[in-house]
Amino acid sequence: MKRLLLILLGALLFVSCGTENEPESETEAPAEQTEETEAQETGIRLTDGKASLFRIVRPEDADDEEVEAAVEFRKTLEERTGVKFAFGTDWEEAGDTPEILIGATNRDASAEAKKSLTAIQYCVDADANRILLYGETVQTMEAAADYFLENCLTTDADGNTVIEPVSVTKTIELPPDELPMYPYGRTAVYESSAGTKILHAQRAKEEEFKAYISLLESAGYEKYTGAEFGGNSFVTYTNEALQVNIGYFPGPRSVRVAWEPKKNLPGLESDNVYENAGSVETMLTVVDLEEEVLEGASLIYRMDDGSFIIIDGGYADKRSVEAKKLLEILKEQTTHEKPVIAAWIFSHPHGDHIGTFNDFARLYHDEVVIEQIICNFPSEEELLVSDKQVVVPSHYQVIGLGYNEINSGFYFKEAMEKYYSDVPVIKPHTGNIFYIRNAKIEVLYTHEDLYPSSVMSHGTNSCSVIYKVHIGGQSMLLLGDATEVAGDTLLAQFGDYVKSDILQLAHHGFGGGTVRLYERVDPTYCIHTTAWASYFSTYDYDHNKWCLEDSENIKLVVVSGFGTSTIKLPLNFDDVEVSKNGEYNRIPGRRWRNPEFWN
Repeated sequence: MKRLLLILLGALLFVSCGTENEPESETEAPAEQTEETEAQETGIRLTDGKASLFRIVRPEDADDEEVEAAVEFRKTLEERTGVKFAFGTDWEEAGDTPEILIGATNRDASAEAKKSLTAIQYCVDADANRILLYGETVQTMEAAADYFLENCLTTDADGNTVIEPVSVTKTIELPPDELPMYPYGRTAVYESSAGTKILHAQRAKEEEFKAYISLLESAGYEKYTGAEFGGNSFVTYTNEALQVNIGYFPGPRSVRVAWEPKKNLPGLESDNVYENAGSVETMLTVVDLEEEVLEGASLIYRMDDGSFIIIDGGYADKRSVEAKKLLEILKEQTTHEKPVIAAWIFSHPHGDHIGTFNDFARLYHDEVVIEQIICNFPSEEELLVSDKQVVVPSHYQVIGLGYNEINSGFYFKEAMEKYYSDVPVIKPHTGNIFYIRNAKIEVLYTHEDLYPSSVMSHGTNSCSVIYKVHIGGQSMLLLGDATEVAGDTLLAQFGDYVKSDILQLAHHGFGGGTVRLYERVDPTYCIHTTAWASYFSTYDYDHNKWCLEDSENIKLVVVSGFGTSTIKLPLNFDDVEVSKNGEYNRIPGRRWRNPEFWN
């Protein structure tokens, strides 16, 4: 009798995670062995009167969502049983009390389950010594808990909660608008803006990155595009509801997943087919902004078919002078009946970068054709918090809404909605590539790369998207108003790939740019988007002085405050300006009020 009982208990201990369709095994004892049959039917007791016989254990390094799921499981189990359960983490060593393991704990049973399951599968496995509710992600963890609560709990004749030994593996079915979570490393998920969510994984490995891609494909996602640059790997996948951008960064050992409702994606290289390619020279115009604020950035690329790419545009001034100037430049250089703006790209939402767009949309929206708008802004709530200490005429200028008393509440988002509602708005993520006419534009940094920090601690300038533009056989690094933390993040993720022929100095020379960043860029030419007065007042800042004096390789610095400059691309110093003795004039003298410059 005792020997048979030991055999039955041993069989219970031997149970492990089975396959999805594996039937539960049953052992029928001989009829005369009544005592053993009753013991088997009693099953595994979770409670004894008002006492729990198991303790619940979750992973110590669980993220907030996993902790919440574990807490909810405990709450529901206690409601079902009427008994309180001890609750801890796997930081504590296993003791004599049997455990209910929920999630990817450090226990041997969890490790064994992990070997055979994908990130969209879960396992429920129970014996007399432990109950395993295994799921690698919060989605599968919750599914395992739900299965256990709905299918495994019964009550014996004494009112105790019991379960039968069970071993099942199941695959979850996610709705199209729910992404399978990245199951590797230390992960955190946070909201970005306008429906975008970000998952950041630390301690990432390339094989895990590839395994997650395979997981997406098995879940029905299709590859849209992929690229490798700067030593990093990037892919974009879509299904009927979502678009997913994934980047693997070996340097900092991280993976970043950005997903959002499926809408507008950067165009593929194969789709970048256009008429009149090579019909005109490619040029870059650096616009002088000195009407009122003595601040801002406005760059205009004329592409080889006569269309344009605009970077930022400048501030909103009370007489809309900058908007008119911008239109005049476009009309002067265009080869189309109406100027065609192939892309209007914004670095960040400060008024001295997007304010001109407000005026331009209000006054001249029907005089140009805009094909796409590219920007990635945090929420307005974050922006207002991030710049609450900045001294400006009003908060409208802080977040690029223009002069409220002049524009009558006319804001950036309203401008797009009212005048350009049919224009695709594309949100760039690090690793995206835009093929626009004869330019290839790579995204090297967005505010999403700041996590676990944010613009609320580093200011709105830290959300400046950093682009590397390849055009005319040269490369140009556009820093916008990037902060020091943005530059350090850029270096950590891309290292020597920041090397570029042309550098746009960060934040008009005021700050953000550093010598360590500029040395790695090692440019031949610099674009300095600053007013003449600001140029002189910031000349001796270390990062500016390095560009203006110390670097042995920089041949020319173009200062926007010295006059609107139109330069042929590729930029060749011999085509620009030399002194009478044949030596280059590195920094031309100050010109007064938008004169004719190098045309």
